[in-house]
Amino acid sequence: MDIKFRLANENEVEQIFQLYQNTIGTPFCYRNQHYPTIEITNHDFETNNLFVLVDGEELVGAITIIPENEYDNEIKWEYKNSKELARLVIKKEYRGHRLSELLINEATHILKERGYEGIHFAVVKENVPALKTYLRLNYKIKGETTFYNLEYYWMEKNIK
Repeated sequence: MDIKFRLANENEVEQIFQLYQNTIGTPFCYRNQHYPTIEITNHDFETNNLFVLVDGEELVGAITIIPENEYDNEIKWEYKNSKELARLVIKKEYRGHRLSELLINEATHILKERGYEGIHFAVVKENVPALKTYLRLNYKIKGETTFYNLEYYWMEKNIK
């Protein structure tokens, strides 16, 4: 594998959307036909917040830095100058190689460069692999909530 992390390009938006769609119905995936939409994926790209992992020419994963989130005002984040990471996806054939950790670590570097002091995630409580990954990367559970009929943990990490 020759894995590289970079900002997504316009030609990859549809591929990223298809990666999201291909995870619907797979174990530990809570996406559906309504989320994320192609419009959301385009918005992530247009705001320079959509990043990818590629293996040579093959797109194998993506992650988004959320510019603003309607739920941020509901949580008492310890780090006020923070952003959320979301919509992490790894192509099925590439799972099990800790590429999620690579995506998160690389996005963390971007946020540090942008001057943020914290990162937070919403993770579905039943998504055990994601929860284990975030805990392994020293994220702390800061609260719980329910939205879209799913129970979530709010997780946060200092990146200063």
